Amino acid sequence: AYNAADGIEESLSTLQEQTYDKLEIIVVDDGSTDGTPAIVRDVSTLDTRIALVEQTNQYAGVARNNGFRHAHGDYVLFLDADDLFDSSMVDKLVSRAEKTGADVTICRSEGIDITTGETCSLGASLLDRDFSEVRSGHDLRDEMFSFCGGWAWDKLYRTDFVREQRLSFQATRTSNDVCFVFTSLMVAERIAFVGEALVRHRVNNAASLEGSRDQSYGC
Repeated sequence: AYNAADGIEESLSTLQEQTYDKLEIIVVDDGSTDGTPAIVRDVSTLDTRIALVEQTNQYAGVARNNGFRHAHGDYVLFLDADDLFDSSMVDKLVSRAEKTGADVTICRSEGIDITTGETCSLGASLLDRDFSEVRSGHDLRDEMFSFCGGWAWDKLYRTDFVREQRLSFQATRTSNDVCFVFTSLMVAERIAFVGEALVRHRVNNAASLEGSRDQSYGC
């Protein structure tokens, strides 16, 4: 989370409302200059599942790596501080992962326009396919860079898989998840899918890294 005071409380509430209750919610504050850490502290006093980790500003990739070092669960999600999550997201992803033995489990997602409040499609959301199938990275090699987005927030990872493969996010200002995501998919032996939009990703936010990517196109 970086300067996410406008949306992080709502995002956290959608995690607190998850039907899967065995959660460890780790918020890594990446040197925010607004009230983000104070908000998280206030929420965490009422919900012991929430832990705040603070670091100097080193960008989201380093923050994700830092958060992962604190993770104890069998599975991990790397979520953005301004997105919203269906209350059944963790339940459905974990259930599918356990049923299939998947290293990576991917759900569909949709956008929510912060100016209008309307939902919209995301071009790189998981494409329509046979969601009952289980594939390997080798199986998907011819569509690796087109069948899903190169972002991490719609993917559930088996924790031991990430550690065994020594996967980590890059320390770049933007696009720090692309290498992690596609490397994970390439080496995964089992990739499973959930054909429901379980994440709502806020769009049209000029202050977000996504909205200011032109400042660091070299990434």
